[in-house]
Amino acid sequence: SGKTFTMQGPKANPGVAPRALRLLFDQAKRSEEAGTEKRIEVSFLEVYNETVRDLLSPSPSKLLDICTLGPHHLGPNADRVPGLTKKHVASVGDVESLIALGSRNRATTAHSMNEHSSRSHAVLSVRYFDVEGGETHAPVLHLVDLAGSERIAKSE
Repeated sequence: SGKTFTMQGPKANPGVAPRALRLLFDQAKRSEEAGTEKRIEVSFLEVYNETVRDLLSPSPSKLLDICTLGPHHLGPNADRVPGLTKKHVASVGDVESLIALGSRNRATTAHSMNEHSSRSHAVLSVRYFDVEGGETHAPVLHLVDLAGSERIAKSE
């Protein structure tokens, strides 16, 4: 149904994620020109069969836990998924390289309707904050690619 295509898209027609990232890096550049240096970090995880995996980890098969504390009980910028790999990025190209790495680690299955159907949900989280650490709460953009929804009966 085109969810991954909509989120990533080809180079000639970028999807939601590359467009949002381009805008974010443009904003970071404007902030830097105005005297406030920004830092952008990304993480990439997969939810598959009720398990969470770090798609950027050197050991992507290692399962992670999720902190279930509510938003008022979790400290500012505390990790909802402790141990999740975060990578500093300086350009959209850096993020695209990390997405490619993580996508290779993602659970997919070929079937008659789609050669590379995603069998997992993938969440690319982009954290945007001041280098000086002046912000107590760093905004986070979560870009979600949902699992394939093809009916097994149709796809066999």
